[in-house]
Amino acid sequence: MISPLRKFINTVLPLFIIIEFCVAIFGNHNNLETKNNATKISENKSKSKSKSKSKSSSTPPKKGVTGIDVVNRSTGSKASDFEYELNGSIIRIKRFKGSNTSLHLYSKYKVDKKTYTTDLSDMDFGFNKAKTVILHSGFKTIPTNLFNSSDVTTVYFPNTMTQIYDYCLSYIHADDDKSKVKIYYQGSQNQWNKIFAEYHRKSFKEAKTAYEKGASIADKLNEMMGGYDSSKYEFYFNASESDVK
Repeated sequence: MISPLRKFINTVLPLFIIIEFCVAIFGNHNNLETKNNATKISENKSKSKSKSKSKSSSTPPKKGVTGIDVVNRSTGSKASDFEYELNGSIIRIKRFKGSNTSLHLYSKYKVDKKTYTTDLSDMDFGFNKAKTVILHSGFKTIPTNLFNSSDVTTVYFPNTMTQIYDYCLSYIHADDDKSKVKIYYQGSQNQWNKIFAEYHRKSFKEAKTAYEKGASIADKLNEMMGGYDSSKYEFYFNASESDVK
C-alpha cells in the first residue's frame, strides 16, 4: 500500500516538472522576441540616420554668392603695384592698383633694373582703399593736396622730410567725430616743429602750371571746409614703421 506522502509526491512532482518546462519555453520565446524587436529598432534608427545624412549632404546651398573679386595684396613695394609714367629719371606715381588698406610709398623705385626718383604730384587716392600710408625714408616733401579725396586716417612720415604743411594734414579725416587722425613721425617733436609750417596757398591767378591751378582750387575748397584743426590729430614722435597701427 502506497503511503499518503508517496502519493502526494507522485501527483505533484510531474505537475511541477510540466510548469517548469512551460516557463522555460515561453520565457525564451519572449526574450528572443524582445531581442528581435530591439534589433529591428536599432536597424530602423541607423537607416533613418543614413537617410538624413544623405539628404543633408545632397542639399544644395540655398543662396548663391556673387561679387567675388580677385584680391590684390600688393602694398606698394614695387613699381608694378601702381599705374605710373616714366620721364627721364622720374617715375610719376598715378594710382595704386592694390586693394590693401595699408600702402607703402618709397622715394625710389626700380623699373627694368633702373632706379627712378618718385614724384607723387599726380598720385590719386580716390580709387583705392588705403587707410594707412607709410612714407619711407628718402622723401623730403610731398604735394600739399596729396591726400585729397582719400580715405586715409593714419600717416607715417620719415625724418628725412624737410617740410610738411598744415594744409597737407587738413586733407586727412578721421572715420567719425569720436576718432582722431593719427600722425607718426620718425623724429622728435622738436624736429617736427622745425619742419611743420603754415601753408599760404597760391591764388588761381598766381598759379602758373596746370598742377598749381588744380592745387589752388583744391586748397580753396578745403579751406571752405574748415582747414587744419589741431584738436583732430594725435601725434606720435620718435616712432618707427612698426609702431603704426
